[in-house]
Amino acid sequence: RSAAFFLSSLVIHERIHTGERPYTCTHCGKSFTSSATLSTHVRIHTGERPYVCWECGKSFTSNSSLFIHNRTHTGVKPYMCVECGKTFSCTSALVIHKRSHTGEKPYTCDECGKSFTCYSNLNVHQRSHTGERPFACTKCDKRFALNRDLVRHQSIHTGERPFSCSDCGKSFTRKAHLTTHLKIHTRRPYAHPPRPLVNLYTGSLFPIESISKYWCSHTKLSITAPLLTSHPF
Repeated sequence: RSAAFFLSSLVIHERIHTGERPYTCTHCGKSFTSSATLSTHVRIHTGERPYVCWECGKSFTSNSSLFIHNRTHTGVKPYMCVECGKTFSCTSALVIHKRSHTGEKPYTCDECGKSFTCYSNLNVHQRSHTGERPFACTKCDKRFALNRDLVRHQSIHTGERPFSCSDCGKSFTRKAHLTTHLKIHTRRPYAHPPRPLVNLYTGSLFPIESISKYWCSHTKLSITAPLLTSHPF
């Protein structure tokens, strides 16, 4: 590479120390140290994503983002936390993770003083104050503060239920609903085998099959206490 290239790179690097950001986005006013970084940023506003993953078709605004994404397919995680051994596919994720050990939260909300480990979390939080909901459903125009909430909402229109139970085949729109459902299969039917019960008014025994209709199907008995009591045998 030419000397001019390295000189240009040095000038851009020095702006990290000087704080100079001569390239400004006409859409939102955010400024950058280089024209290349500005060009990548502008794609957020235009929606342009020219870098496409050959594995899954997902597209990105920059080649570096595509490069990092490709590690989700290869499983490469070259950056390791020396505190706990957890590994990451990019340095920025490692830097944010390290703050979970140090307790550092450098991004603070001007409205309420709440602080965060990364800027993206602060940005999302600020929408609770501004009411901004940038993610719109094309089917019903309902809007959301988070993209994941939009994706979850869209399943109402598509009927998609991507989370399926491997035991019974029942499917759900949310992973949390599947997690709750799985407890049906993992719990024992009874905490203890049901014992014969006596009707205190008549002295007669209730048969086990009759007791079961009062018994909670997964955990414990639910019976009106004054009428029934466990038989001593």
